[in-house]
Amino acid sequence: MAFWFQKSLPKKFLFWVRLVSGNFPEFLGGTFTFDILVVNKAPRFTAEQGPGTFLLHIHKTKPSDTGVYYCIKVNHLKMTFLNGTFLRIKGPDPDITAAPPSDPVRPGDSVTLQCSVLSDSESKTCPGEHSVFWLRVGSNESHPSLIYAHGNSAGCEKSLEAHSQQKCVYSFSKNISSSDTGTYYCAVATCGEILFGNGTKLDVEGLNIWDLQKANAVLILSCAALAISLIVIAFLIHTIKMKTCDCCNGCTDNRIFETKTIGVGQNVTLTCTRDRLWQSTYLFWIRVVSGTFPEILGGTLAFDSEVVEETNRITATQEPGAFVLHITKTQFSDTAVYYCIKVKRSNMTFSKGIFLRIKGPEPDIITVIQDFPSDPVRPGDSVTLQCSVLSDSEKKTCPGEHSVFWFRAGSDKSHPSLIYAQRNNSDECEKSLEARSQQKCVYSFSKNVSSSDAGTYYCAVATCGEILFGNGTKLDIEV
Repeated sequence: MAFWFQKSLPKKFLFWVRLVSGNFPEFLGGTFTFDILVVNKAPRFTAEQGPGTFLLHIHKTKPSDTGVYYCIKVNHLKMTFLNGTFLRIKGPDPDITAAPPSDPVRPGDSVTLQCSVLSDSESKTCPGEHSVFWLRVGSNESHPSLIYAHGNSAGCEKSLEAHSQQKCVYSFSKNISSSDTGTYYCAVATCGEILFGNGTKLDVEGLNIWDLQKANAVLILSCAALAISLIVIAFLIHTIKMKTCDCCNGCTDNRIFETKTIGVGQNVTLTCTRDRLWQSTYLFWIRVVSGTFPEILGGTLAFDSEVVEETNRITATQEPGAFVLHITKTQFSDTAVYYCIKVKRSNMTFSKGIFLRIKGPEPDIITVIQDFPSDPVRPGDSVTLQCSVLSDSEKKTCPGEHSVFWFRAGSDKSHPSLIYAQRNNSDECEKSLEARSQQKCVYSFSKNVSSSDAGTYYCAVATCGEILFGNGTKLDIEV
């Protein structure tokens, strides 16, 4: 990556930084705009000048290098993000196979589901172990459930045929009841992606007496395993972040990250430490919103100054021992991560980060009800599924109409499917005669069905930034 600069701009600085979602920005290197032989070196990273350019070299890239890289110019109290480059490092894709239980399963039995992940161990560049998720899609009208299980790397072995390959087996065990019937999907999170297995259908035969003591023992062991998994995950996250910090020059143990949640329309103040004894030091407030260029909100010198920067609703000013950002009458668009940056000569430090969440009004929906087809359904028939949404029309504060999604959970081993349908409800809404402040809107979804369309359909209504689910409609196709 490179950025071109003019040699006629003395005493200005250029910086390379990397932004990765969920992590503090990383300072990778800085330089003056005039010619100088200073080279910033760190493990696998080199930032140096070329003829009219400021270059960043990354050696032996890893998946953890995936991020957005920005070149920044600082000229006194003015900071500019000159260009941004999204670098994506693609890793190897493992092969995932889920093994079904070999024996018939009855209520009270202990069942172990296994997921085999075949990967190339020599080309593996992702840190940590695979994370495994189990998704159960039931044949009844209950909502699909997501179960998390973390496998142990001790279950990995190299292939005798190909020494560069290894197979890891992840297991999930539980004592089952008749309500556990359904299709279980193994999803493996690795290299920043989630890959699905082929699904395991679990049929529970007959009825049996439930052994309470046995269930309690399994529950206690499961809780202990979950607690250990959380501790291990926390340790791995801490280790990865520390290793990431070691690769850059601008890391510090004094960095602070906070989270603030306030209601829309309220005022908020963000504070960053300032020491007037810092020499040749500038402070900046920036705002980062995913998918957009970072926004500069204000800058100041470290020593006492009366400079105040004001934009629409945002003011950056000094206070005793602090550089303060005031935001008045907050809007939803103010939701972002705010960073306080300290610049001293060719060094940059991200000293504080604040995730500011602007919370809106509660959903106006009271309930979501799905209607069942009244007549038997056969292949070739046209079926209309209906979803009734009861809401409070007088308290409605969200702009626009409701958006409706239809989700089908099949009883076979095919992946769950998501069907989107949006209906204009201007003519489909009516006020309740009993409570005039309430209204009911009816959303419909129609299609000609075949035998493969059997399953349970769920109505999901998106409103006020949330999604609310209906009770589910089971559709049986008579052959």
